[in-house]
Amino acid sequence: MWVARLREQDASTYGHGLQVSVYLTSFGRHLGFPKEQLAMLAQIGLLLDIGKIRLPKELLEKQGKLTDEEFAIAKKHVDHSIDILAQTPNFDAQVLDAIGQHHERLNGSGYPKGLQGDEISISGPTLVGELANGEIREYEVHPSHFGLELYDRSAIQVGTVDESKARILAVLQNEPGPALNIVLLNAGAAIYVAGRAKSIQEGIERARKVIASGEAKAKLDEFIAATNQFRAKG
Repeated sequence: MWVARLREQDASTYGHGLQVSVYLTSFGRHLGFPKEQLAMLAQIGLLLDIGKIRLPKELLEKQGKLTDEEFAIAKKHVDHSIDILAQTPNFDAQVLDAIGQHHERLNGSGYPKGLQGDEISISGPTLVGELANGEIREYEVHPSHFGLELYDRSAIQVGTVDESKARILAVLQNEPGPALNIVLLNAGAAIYVAGRAKSIQEGIERARKVIASGEAKAKLDEFIAATNQFRAKG
């Protein structure tokens, strides 16, 4: 019902959600996620911007940059999404969390809550708490444990959108450096937590293979091409 309303109100946002859903699911399948998690990824992508059904139609259709006042209104779509989906019986809490945080940024500059990241550091040890078999085990994770070089935190900071774009592309092109290391370390941990690897080390190797082979960059290129094609049709 909600997706149908979004399609009627804003075809562009609906198309974007559909594309995100497809690519999240495709990437999850590539990593070997089970069907239950793939279904969650598909749902996250499809409902990512469902809150936009409560935004003014003229705001959604505006061409060009939004004013500060308009952007403040547009950012409310995340809160609207949470409000809408929270009223849906038996809606998965993990999906709700992912949708509520998809505009947050690791440095705390995102919205709506300005959350800061809790990624594994490449500057030193990170204390980790792991729940397994009903017990919590605490241990330190250090980049050197996995053959990764240490870098100061400032080495991964960027100041502009262009710098951020260049950094992401450098990672996807497998360029050695702090950005690649932090992606490998945290992607490896995520793959391990998802149960797709027996250790963080194995997860890192899987992430490294996906990046080094060009598969990750290819997925980004496919997404960009599909998005441009959709916009051209609109």
